Amino acid sequence: MRREHFIGVIFVVAALIVLGIMMLSPDSLPISRSTGKAMGAIIFLLGMVVFLWILVYLKDAFRGTVNPVRNQLITTGPYHWIRHPLYLSMIIILLGIGIALRSLWGMVSIFVIFLPAVLFRAMLEEKALHRMFGNTWTAYQQHTKFLIPFIW
Repeated sequence: MRREHFIGVIFVVAALIVLGIMMLSPDSLPISRSTGKAMGAIIFLLGMVVFLWILVYLKDAFRGTVNPVRNQLITTGPYHWIRHPLYLSMIIILLGIGIALRSLWGMVSIFVIFLPAVLFRAMLEEKALHRMFGNTWTAYQQHTKFLIPFIW
């Protein structure tokens, strides 16, 4: 198995483990069922809107690989604010599901299992982008946040 495929498998497995934990530990957050469902649905939909915006924006450049597919660095649209909006959207989606299921352990697992997989993959992408775009990538890095707009 190629390294890139292995990284993709780790990423997907981490997400599936988090979803499994959420399903196996529902009703452990101290909020009402109706509040959890409503809040979770809103957060989930927000994450899906961002995710779909990115897919529409990237079009054929979305391949799920670590290495860039285009010869041009994308710095507009969602990429104007952060370098990894797709990963942020996935985290938001998982948070929405966790809140809807009211799963405390599921929420914890997002940060203990899924976030490290996201960070590992994002760092590999950043190295590949630096190799491909050099100083253009470095300049872009200096004026955009990594994963959370205006913060990090």
